Amino acid sequence: MSLHLQLPQVRDTASGQPHPVVHMTAVALLIWFVTAAWLLFGGSGYIDLVLAMITVLAFMVVAIPMALWRAKVQSQHSSSIASNENRAAGEKQPLGMWLRSELITHSGREKSSAATVEMLLPIAAVAFGITALGIVFDLVRAGAM
Repeated sequence: MSLHLQLPQVRDTASGQPHPVVHMTAVALLIWFVTAAWLLFGGSGYIDLVLAMITVLAFMVVAIPMALWRAKVQSQHSSSIASNENRAAGEKQPLGMWLRSELITHSGREKSSAATVEMLLPIAAVAFGITALGIVFDLVRAGAM
């Protein structure tokens, strides 16, 4: 006589990709950085050339992944056979649910909210830092400090 235990099926909510909102936030912070650099430091001498190069590089950082994403979406739409598993995998979770789940990284699983902070913190620090530095620079240039 053998006993067979029936374990409940638990759906693994781990994701291998960041949520689209994380990508959009990173792009918004990059745009903030470039805009703050132009507004607060532009207009004097060769700095405009440097800012133009930074703008081109920032544009490429956004444009290349977007082009690859569009090519992936178009290839998925062009394939006539789409299984239910592919459709289910393509459905996006709400951001709150995604933040409570786990993200699969190269070094293992990590809580999605912690991974989001680790992804966005560097670009946020640069965007906020260039803004603060530019404001102080303008105050000093105006003689207020």
